[in-house]
Amino acid sequence: MVSTTEKNRFKFLGGEPTWSQKKFESVAPSIAQEQDAICSNGVFTALAWSATSTVAVFPAYGFRRFDNNIQLIKGHNGNITDCAFSPFNDNLLATTSEDGLAKLWVIPEEGITSHVKECDAELKGHTKKVMAASWHRTAENTLATHGADGTVRIWDVENAANTMTYDGLPQIATAMKWSPKGDRLGVVIKGGNMYSYDPRAQGSVQTGNAHTGPKAIKLAWLDDNFFMTSGFNK
Repeated sequence: MVSTTEKNRFKFLGGEPTWSQKKFESVAPSIAQEQDAICSNGVFTALAWSATSTVAVFPAYGFRRFDNNIQLIKGHNGNITDCAFSPFNDNLLATTSEDGLAKLWVIPEEGITSHVKECDAELKGHTKKVMAASWHRTAENTLATHGADGTVRIWDVENAANTMTYDGLPQIATAMKWSPKGDRLGVVIKGGNMYSYDPRAQGSVQTGNAHTGPKAIKLAWLDDNFFMTSGFNK
C-alpha cells in the first residue's frame, strides 16, 4: 500500500514544457472521430486535420506555426477516424476513414511537400466506416482494423489482402490493441463486452465483461493473457 507520505510527495507535482520556445502552433485537428487520430514515431507526426478527409504529416521535431498552405494527404472520401505508423518502417502510415477504407501511404524522407491524393495501397473489405487500425508488434506487414460493420479484420499489407475476418460483433468496437507478444488481439465494444482473438486461428474468440456503461474507451494488456479497460460507467 502507498503511504500517505508517498502520496503527498506528488500532491503538488507539476510539469513544464521541455522546450518552452519550441512548439507547434495553429494546429487544427479534426474532432469528428472517437479515436485519437494522432500518432508519432519520433520521425514524423500524423494528425487528422480540420479540412474534411485530410491528414497532416510533418517532421516530429519540425516546430512551426501552421497556416492555410499546409500540405495534406487528401486521399479519403470521408472523415479520418485513425492513423498509425508501422513499427517496422518509419515512413509507412496507415489511415482509416468513414469511407469504409484503410489506406497506406509511404511518406518521403523529406516529408510531404505537396498535397497527396493517391495512396500506395488500399485495403478493401469493410462495408461501413473503418474505426481504427493497429499494427502488429512483431509480425511485419500485419495490420488489424475494426469497423462499424461489426467486423475485426487482419490484413497482409504487403499484398493488400484480408487474411482473416472476425464478424458478428453486436456493437461497434471502441478500442483495440495487440497483446505484448502479438498472439492475441483485444477488442472492447459499446455496452461493456470485451473480446480476445487469436489471429492464427479462425473462430478463436474469448469473451468477457468490461465496463457496464455506454463505452470503454481504452484498453491495456497487463500481460499476454489479461487486459484491462477504462471508460464511462454512467
